[in-house]
Amino acid sequence: MQGRELPEWKQAWIDRNNRQSAANIQQMNATAAAQRQARAQQFAHDQAVRQLMHEQFLATMQRGTDMSMARAAQVANSNHTMASDWMDYALDQRTVLDPNTG
Repeated sequence: MQGRELPEWKQAWIDRNNRQSAANIQQMNATAAAQRQARAQQFAHDQAVRQLMHEQFLATMQRGTDMSMARAAQVANSNHTMASDWMDYALDQRTVLDPNTG
């Protein structure tokens, strides 16, 4: 061979390197696409969990507000009844009967 270049061998080597590079690039692209898909699925799952937690938080806040409002109404009604009873007592009017004696 004595240092001569063989164009066929050189072209075969270049073709082989091009095929390997293309296969490696294709594999990297497939891996990257799979990673993107996995990240997108994880993000969607995380968002759904965050939304559920938000809705549970709002439901808890609403329940607390409803309970507070109900208790405030109960206290107000009790105060109004008590004030009315005191007024009736002060004016010597009987609006409440003893359930035992009528």
